[in-house]
Amino acid sequence: MKKKIIIPTIVCMLLALMAAPSGVMAADDIGQFNKLAETDFAYGDFMTREDFCVAVSKIFLGGSGKGGDLPFADTEEINPESVPYLYALYEMGVLKGIPDEDGVLFMLPESGIIRQEAITLLARALSISGATDYVLPFEDSDLVAPYAYGYIAWFAENGVVVGYPDGYLRPISDINAGELASLTMKTLDYNRRSNVTVTAVAGTGSRGLVNGAADDARFTLPGGVVCDKDGSVIVFDTYSNAIRVIKSGKVETLTGIASGTDDKGFLRGSYLDETLKKALLNRPAGGVYNSENDLVFADSANNVIRFIKDGSVYTFSGTTAGFKDGSRETAKFNSPTALAIDKNGDIYVADTLNNCIRKVDKEGKASTIAGKPDNEGFADGAASSAMFRAPSGIAVSADGKVIYVSDTGNHKIRKIENGQVSTVAGLTTETDDEGYPLGGFGDGVADTAMFNLPMGIILVDGVLFVADSGNNAIRAVTESGTVITVAGNGEPGDASGSGAEAVFSAPGGLCYRDGILYVADTLSNKIKAVHIDVDSFKH
Repeated sequence: MKKKIIIPTIVCMLLALMAAPSGVMAADDIGQFNKLAETDFAYGDFMTREDFCVAVSKIFLGGSGKGGDLPFADTEEINPESVPYLYALYEMGVLKGIPDEDGVLFMLPESGIIRQEAITLLARALSISGATDYVLPFEDSDLVAPYAYGYIAWFAENGVVVGYPDGYLRPISDINAGELASLTMKTLDYNRRSNVTVTAVAGTGSRGLVNGAADDARFTLPGGVVCDKDGSVIVFDTYSNAIRVIKSGKVETLTGIASGTDDKGFLRGSYLDETLKKALLNRPAGGVYNSENDLVFADSANNVIRFIKDGSVYTFSGTTAGFKDGSRETAKFNSPTALAIDKNGDIYVADTLNNCIRKVDKEGKASTIAGKPDNEGFADGAASSAMFRAPSGIAVSADGKVIYVSDTGNHKIRKIENGQVSTVAGLTTETDDEGYPLGGFGDGVADTAMFNLPMGIILVDGVLFVADSGNNAIRAVTESGTVITVAGNGEPGDASGSGAEAVFSAPGGLCYRDGILYVADTLSNKIKAVHIDVDSFKH
């Protein structure tokens, strides 16, 4: 089969993203809802008021609470196991009951729930007070009850409630389990993303190699970032052939000089081990710090792993482009893109154009962990027979037992554990004219969620954060395999704001420190900060 080169280094793929289709939208709201609510409803099932309220309590309040006596006349009809969950909603004013003509409150636990009641309950669970000056855009807005109007207006204004294609909301119609699940997941997604803030750290957006104040600095297609212990952020400024440092609001060049440009107008890279002021690099793409605080990095177009120690740049492993395991003086890589390191100091390499995952020990000796060189494709199973397609992101668990891979060309997140390769998340349903998989964009459970050219990946307290480059978004994969969009809306561009408002352009490498996910926003030529509460993305 003809070999399709997806990433000559990095730029060919990134430039292609401008025109790349994001594929079909895939989502399994009922599956995601069932996981979080510990239920097993099918899409068309009838869900009682009690079922729905218990699910909302579990999903938004995280547990059953201390419990107490419910003030409803029909409490005896409620499953005793549900009472603590319902009381948690009652205590915070979410569940208020339905009064009869004498003012007696009823729960009606076995009845269904209509659309405006469900929206109201979800809004109260988020402590939303409701919009007071917003006119509902639906054809049947006159059917919305006064108690629900403000909540529906607020959700409509913020894009959570959009109504049907015919312009109707149908506020007083009963809804089934699937529709309730979809409404709940949209509400949960909005809540998570509204608590995320994205800001620009450095870069004007224009290409170049300019140091100085962070707002005035320039980068050229930065591919990776790593967080230094001293509080700075190291940037692998890939197409400037330089490694840059952001610290205290300023940008400086750590190493890498270049003269002249290539036929595409980019600075021409080269290869020279020397002092920081004289060393030459060629498309540095990503790196890590080792236990001795040496910066180890993938010099992708030189096809080697290099490191910085005591003011100089050295080659750690690799010779010329190709594939070969062995000593540091004989090993060969082919466009290595990303590195990860375990507690023992072993370095794992996303050897992109060899379609392999490699390991380099402390002596620089290279070995193959998984994948078949010169054989791109997709196959889970034994590591020696598993197949990847241009892997370009890698992370390792703290104990070193699990390696996570952004399998970029397959649009999947994979893992290597106990000598076996398996798929963590990602579904492809279409292929291009040459038979290669196309990506898509969809949150949900692992086997239905979709990615488009995922690149950077990092494991933070059990959550995998992924730079989903082709979707211009930052995604999260929970331990249970649920995929969540953290920030970005799928469209390319450059904007700060909340997670829902922020816009990226082919985000690449990631690093994390103290509640901030730093992003090399490659095609924006900027470094951005995503301020997150990791706990909110664990479930």
